[in-house]
Amino acid sequence: ITDAHKELHGWVEIIGKTANKICDDPDYNRIKLNEQHTGFIMESNDAGGLGCLGWAIERHMNDIPFKLKPTFQKILRDTKDRKDNLERS
Repeated sequence: ITDAHKELHGWVEIIGKTANKICDDPDYNRIKLNEQHTGFIMESNDAGGLGCLGWAIERHMNDIPFKLKPTFQKILRDTKDRKDNLERS
């Protein structure tokens, strides 16, 4: 495992914990983080959970290292799009 992978994993953990705290979900039932491929896959059909994840990413965006920002910016866009689609359907 590379240092970049460890750093990405660390930020996934931080954001996941923040999202679950925002959602008041200490048992991690609404948001499931699955570290694969790009390091972060959100598996949820819960628009509220996706909203919590988006807020968590936004809350930490200024602290995320520059080299990881594009990854989390893409995750944020994808999360918002998925949330919007769920809310419309």
